Amino acid sequence: MKIDLSLSKNQARDSARLEAEFLTNISHEIRMPLNAVIGMTSLALDEDISSKARECVINARTSAITLLNVLDDIIDFSMMEADGLKLNMNRFDFYLWFEGLIVSHSMSARQKGLEFQYVIDEGVPRWMVSDALRLSKIVDTILINAINFTKNGFIEIKVLIDHKTISENQSKNFNLNFLITDTGCGMSPDAVEKPFEPLSRVDCPTSRVAGRGLIICQRLVAAFNGHISLTSELGVGTEFSIGIPVEVLDTQDNSISQVKNRENNVQALTDLSSLNGMKVLLVEDHPFNRQMMMVMLGKMGLVVDVAVNGSEALTKLNSMPSYYDVILMDIQMPVMDGITTTREIREQAIFNDLPIIAVTANAMSDEKDACIRAGVQAYLVKPVNPSVLQDVLLSLAGRRKIV
Repeated sequence: MKIDLSLSKNQARDSARLEAEFLTNISHEIRMPLNAVIGMTSLALDEDISSKARECVINARTSAITLLNVLDDIIDFSMMEADGLKLNMNRFDFYLWFEGLIVSHSMSARQKGLEFQYVIDEGVPRWMVSDALRLSKIVDTILINAINFTKNGFIEIKVLIDHKTISENQSKNFNLNFLITDTGCGMSPDAVEKPFEPLSRVDCPTSRVAGRGLIICQRLVAAFNGHISLTSELGVGTEFSIGIPVEVLDTQDNSISQVKNRENNVQALTDLSSLNGMKVLLVEDHPFNRQMMMVMLGKMGLVVDVAVNGSEALTKLNSMPSYYDVILMDIQMPVMDGITTTREIREQAIFNDLPIIAVTANAMSDEKDACIRAGVQAYLVKPVNPSVLQDVLLSLAGRRKIV
């Protein structure tokens, strides 16, 4: 009887894993056209088009982004059911991570005429150990919902720490706390518990939007051994409180003093002067994605060369070994895939310092781990957010001399 029960559990686990693998492949196939739709509509909005056409393009782009978010939730939920949630704990620069976060969401807020505010406690360390990708998923979801549910007013995110915990533990673990507040439609007392119920849908009574992904956020927070809660008042707004235990590293520049002189203004994060003339090798087999990325990179002031697969990329690199400053590497390509290409590049000492950014339609953590092991410096999931790409490029601008 015990053997039969064990077999049944293993069969159920194998079935869930096969389902997750199937969804991984489907995710890639869906993301490819979605990437083109979101990218092309974004480019169209930069053109001089009529107000009626602009409204249509905005609606098309918003719908594509909504579909992408739903896809992400399905994938995350499926992976949790198949293998449980595995956190990938790595050292990361909190301030670089946070900048990418606020640049992306502040743009979405401004497009709706909302004010986007952020405050960082002066004691928040720069270098931490945590799963930055999962942390992004949690905060991204709350901010996306806050923007969707708010018609007027502001969105605010505060980052706080327990100073007592820091002083007592001497560079050990402490709680990183996020307070995310909006002036949106809010919720009635009866509705406050619904967001964390499986398969629940929380609608805004004043507009046609619905909350998403909060049950996944709750499970992610639980995996961190953290906490998440909310307070809300109908017609006034909502505040989420999130606490995530992280490990702080004891390094010389582990202080807000390194960045506290930056203005509390997103425009301070978008100076593109250091990107002018940067030479990038774009390795991408999909023609629509190539076109979109070339226009996006061109607007940032980069000089773009193209390879349609890994083999062609290696040929170009070997013919001009000192020419390129950065590589944007698609992963799933014919002839030679991006991971194999990255490994071959890293085998040549002359390319040790050449930054490689993986750009892929696969949102799974396993592929990200494989890319990092192969030697990439950053990992972006399609459709690529121009602000996030810009932020990554700015962080890599000093890695190689630009001439």
